[in-house]
Amino acid sequence: MFDVIAIIANLGVIIYLIFSLFTGGLDSFSSNYIFIGYVVFTTLTLPFLISKNIFRQRLVSFTTAFSFVYFPLQFLFTYLVSRITGFSLGELLPFYTLFNIVLWNILFIYFILSDERSGDYSEKVLKRVYSAILPGILFTIFASLFIRQTDSIVALDYLQHLVVPNRMYFSDMLCILPGQCSNLFLQHGYTTFYHILLGNMVSFLGTDPVKTIFVIDVIYPIIVSIPLFYIFKDVTKSTLWSQVGVLLSLLVFVMGGYDFVFFIPQTFALFLFLMFYREKNLSKKKLLLASILLMLTHFIIGTYLSAFLWGRELILKHIDRRKEVKIYYVILLTSVIFFILTNIAGFSFEKLVQVDEVKVIGSLTNPYYPNNLNVFWQILGPIWLFVLIIFVTNFLERKVSKVYLEGITYIAMITVVYFLGPTYASKFTIGIGFFSALLLVKFLSTLNMNIFFKSFVVTAMIVVFSTNFFVQYNRYLAFYTQENGRVSAINDEDMAIVNYLNRERTFSTILSDPYTQLIVAAFTNTETVQAQYMNLDTRKSLLGYINKPSIETYEKLITSPGIPKNDNFDVLYTSRMYRAINNQDDSWIYNLYSLSINNSEDIEDLNEQLIKEMARTGRYPVYVSPNFILFR
Repeated sequence: MFDVIAIIANLGVIIYLIFSLFTGGLDSFSSNYIFIGYVVFTTLTLPFLISKNIFRQRLVSFTTAFSFVYFPLQFLFTYLVSRITGFSLGELLPFYTLFNIVLWNILFIYFILSDERSGDYSEKVLKRVYSAILPGILFTIFASLFIRQTDSIVALDYLQHLVVPNRMYFSDMLCILPGQCSNLFLQHGYTTFYHILLGNMVSFLGTDPVKTIFVIDVIYPIIVSIPLFYIFKDVTKSTLWSQVGVLLSLLVFVMGGYDFVFFIPQTFALFLFLMFYREKNLSKKKLLLASILLMLTHFIIGTYLSAFLWGRELILKHIDRRKEVKIYYVILLTSVIFFILTNIAGFSFEKLVQVDEVKVIGSLTNPYYPNNLNVFWQILGPIWLFVLIIFVTNFLERKVSKVYLEGITYIAMITVVYFLGPTYASKFTIGIGFFSALLLVKFLSTLNMNIFFKSFVVTAMIVVFSTNFFVQYNRYLAFYTQENGRVSAINDEDMAIVNYLNRERTFSTILSDPYTQLIVAAFTNTETVQAQYMNLDTRKSLLGYINKPSIETYEKLITSPGIPKNDNFDVLYTSRMYRAINNQDDSWIYNLYSLSINNSEDIEDLNEQLIKEMARTGRYPVYVSPNFILFR
């Protein structure tokens, strides 16, 4: 029955797409939700089928994680073909993505029709997969109905990362590191492993990027539910408790870490980590390979997650006596308390060690005492009380549980790192949702409860987690809330200049405010002056020139960091800049998030001296709207 459902669903989508092709043509696919969703789904699940059918391994395993390497290998092969044949990547990459859809269908049919040597037939596997994705679907419905707006982008990370596959596609480039493709990456934090995967879903078929990113956010939690479910099933042996565990894991909004809410490099690393974590015995060779893959996905978070895997194999697995566990817990608790007190006393890596990094970023990235305690509490809210109860209970228990040991260790680890205060310390809280849910579900599943009490407890947990998730997510969305009530990083005014720049291609660099530069870089394949990471001195020089246009302020501007030496740049004056200048607000110089996301205020009474000064430099208004003036 389960394989029949899968076949009918897949066949139904294919028939619909064929019908759409004949009625709307190929162009209709760029904004077709079904097509976009099918591309995203097949891309993210193809490695599962590769692991199962080609390598004959478990659906969720070490091999599954490494099957994602298929995408960069395929891209490298495509690049070599383009060099040999003379075809550009822009001509070949659409076939690259279409081939993956065909391959997915071939492997899917083979999976359905063939018997597994292990006796793990498709019917049995699909039943478990359906059980796994059910909580993911419920989570997506909840988030879509009560939190997210349709066609919204609520993570600026997407815009920055989108530049890389776009540059590969449009500029025929092969980049190992994102900084080789774009000047938006001041430091190398990852390879382009993630970006090739993102390009496969967003860029290479020319689908609407805003719609596609929204669909990724809808589908990604459903896909993540699969490894989550398998881990919980290994721990609890219960389908119901496993589904509860998946749902609770998804219902934790980790500010900065984002866990399973967005598909960005650090959350992709967490996704791969789950597959490695499921392996009960990782040899040193596999540990080394897993570490390499995680670090290639995200240099810092990958190293962080790898360190935990090594610690589990080399330390935690050898703690098997009650006395050892108690001593270990005392060490953990002492470490957590010590580093919290040290932070309260004023120590922070960001302020004392990473001074140069802070200068590049433009401002401190972390809250400090007492605000950081409040932010850390808000991650789980009242759920922290349950974590504390589980810690105390496990400390007093006679039986040694590796699940408790690992979960408590991970939470202690992220707490210590958070209060050490490196730049963007909140990123290091990634994974806390999964491990807190793992502790809670493991604890509750061992209690002897009747069906009524169990139903009450499960319902109460879901309500508590959902409420905290709703509050945290909406608090995060405050920055993306526009004056008209729309909640998205993208507004209609910005898309007008995007459409113009896509029609009227330019080889000049666009110089504007940091937020607008990020929009332009992401959607037009146009160079900017480091977008949101524009140098502080350059921001000051730009503001000085706009405020007091003169030969002196222009000379200061063109000698600022990041400005093209050949004077080949266009100046894009925006409503955001106009609003900031009128309100005498220069806070955006130091922090991108101080700049209004709205670009709706009409530009009135533009400084005539600015127009004359622009003309002196050979720049004239070529695009004028109530919200933009482009001097070229």
